[in-house]
Amino acid sequence: MLLRGGLRIYSVNKFGLDVESEVRRFLGGELRTIFDVGANTGQSALRFSGAFPTSDIYSFEPVPDTFAALKQNTSGIRHVRTFQCAMGAKPDRAKIFLGDVSQKNSMVAETGKSVDVEVKTIDGFCDENGIKAIDFLKIDVEGFEFQVLDGAAKMLDGHVKFIYCECALSHSDEEPHIELTKLQARLNPDFVAACFYPEAFSYGSCYGNALFMHRSLVPR
Repeated sequence: MLLRGGLRIYSVNKFGLDVESEVRRFLGGELRTIFDVGANTGQSALRFSGAFPTSDIYSFEPVPDTFAALKQNTSGIRHVRTFQCAMGAKPDRAKIFLGDVSQKNSMVAETGKSVDVEVKTIDGFCDENGIKAIDFLKIDVEGFEFQVLDGAAKMLDGHVKFIYCECALSHSDEEPHIELTKLQARLNPDFVAACFYPEAFSYGSCYGNALFMHRSLVPR
């Protein structure tokens, strides 16, 4: 690493900086199908559509007002498709609790106000839409990660290449993020942890996004 005038220049061999370029290195090519579970207002959809302009991006957001913003923000991007639903362990209706900002809306952190939303499963959605594989599964659901994974058992059995999931390095009662060690234990032995991308330090814990890749992609 070089430091000149406030700029850092990193070696291309360093990991944990840029998930898009690192996924390309592991995969040896471009992503075809991206699932954006917990899409919020489209931050990830916009980011990944720019990085992977030939991919099909399926963005899922259950809260009506937030979904409206997602739909508006991605309306000009042909390969981003938006769906107003949550993903969980089984098809259902459920309450999602509203945080003071939309990024904190959660199916598990009861905060007072809530709205009823539709819940689907990844397996069911893929069956209905003829989707045979997911190259990149992004999950940001504020503590509801295991339920999402439970509803994707069929696809996780050899049909998902990468999982990119928000998590924390340690437990915090004030934050709903799942712990990295628990997430890793849930995904073993089929997926290995490849990188961690820190975002913030809050309530005594560092949280960010972990990248897992299927064992079949691990360099030999």
